[in-house]
Amino acid sequence: MNRYEGAVCPACGQAFTQADDIVVCPSCGTPHHRACWMREGHCANEEKHAQGYTWQEAPRQQEDFQEKTELGVVCPRCGTNSPKDTLFCPHCGQPLGAQPAQGQAFFGGQYPPFGGQSGGPIEGVPADETIDGIPVAEVAAYVRTGTRSYIPKFFRMDRTKKKAGWNWAAFLFSPFWFFYRKLYAAGAVVLSLLMALSVAFYGPLEAYVNAYLQWGEVILQQPSNQAVIDAAMQSLQSAMPLAAVFLLLQLVLHVVCALVANRLYFKKTMGDLHALREQTLEESEYQMRIFRKGGTSLLFGFSSYLLYDLAYMLIIQLLAMFS
Repeated sequence: MNRYEGAVCPACGQAFTQADDIVVCPSCGTPHHRACWMREGHCANEEKHAQGYTWQEAPRQQEDFQEKTELGVVCPRCGTNSPKDTLFCPHCGQPLGAQPAQGQAFFGGQYPPFGGQSGGPIEGVPADETIDGIPVAEVAAYVRTGTRSYIPKFFRMDRTKKKAGWNWAAFLFSPFWFFYRKLYAAGAVVLSLLMALSVAFYGPLEAYVNAYLQWGEVILQQPSNQAVIDAAMQSLQSAMPLAAVFLLLQLVLHVVCALVANRLYFKKTMGDLHALREQTLEESEYQMRIFRKGGTSLLFGFSSYLLYDLAYMLIIQLLAMFS
């Protein structure tokens, strides 16, 4: 490639091409089209020669960068791969700048602003601290969504060695929260337990629902027939104990999930980060691996919910066929 290709001739204002005949001013090094030099008879920057002017080649962006096959600068916010000299992410506008050496805190000692959260320090957790030997900013880059909740929890767990905590998201949305946070093994175990519990109590639950609907129908259609109302109520009460046992066992399962969720997530986060740091990786590749390993997966969270519903309906249909 011609070293001047893409630069601009100061005489005519046109960019040089590979085929252009170019001459260079012997005093300052400014390139010109030969025809422009001959027409002007002197350097277009001649008036600057007295001040010692020297032409400098303008920096050019890397051309024809292949995002999917070439490794450049990976945006810590959205993961977009850009040429190495890119200053701001073209997708989300995140400042990129020079990347620190591996083992130093990312993002100039600030937390990454994922999930619409501020990139500033988190109260009670200095950005230059470490969690299990990993810089806090790297842990935040792994967690991404919910850093202001999980970073303080991880920090306390590392310092106090507490193994239990409380996670409202895991309590309300188990087992799907585990798949959302990429805790696939734990999610599979909880999903299997919930499925087994639901299938085991399918008969009592169906009896309770039918008794409840029958009682409601009697109340609406025969409000004055006390004998019929009493019979419907007795049927409802007889079905209630097993339904209550199911609800109690389900509650216990959700409570256990809420108590162990933070610890399991902490162990996975630290395990993945330590495994990555043991590999010999370029800094940009290291950050890309963190981006892929960490974060959340709405796809897996939603898919696990659909899988649970489909599997439950299939099992119930099979039980009905062979009963």
